[in-house]
Amino acid sequence: MKIITPLQRLVVFRLGESLMEEIYVGPNPATEVITISTPSDFQLTKITLADSQGKLIINKPVTDQENFSLPVSGLSKGMHIIGLYTSEKAVFKKIIIH
Repeated sequence: MKIITPLQRLVVFRLGESLMEEIYVGPNPATEVITISTPSDFQLTKITLADSQGKLIINKPVTDQENFSLPVSGLSKGMHIIGLYTSEKAVFKKIIIH
């Protein structure tokens, strides 16, 4: 019997390769702050950050479409999943926090 981890339960909407390449989440690995840059037509409504067990650590509504950053210096080290949400799509990327 295959065990499904919490990370595998995340639903990921696949986007075209060109859009995925235009979304920047970094630096990766990160130590203090994660910076997020998206194309102008990707209007973020929410940013989330979950740990490797799927526990939601950050759930932040987006109010400024120009500047996105998340402080991560106080978070546990290891792999995390960042979620970028619009009203119609969601993109998830792996990020390592050192």
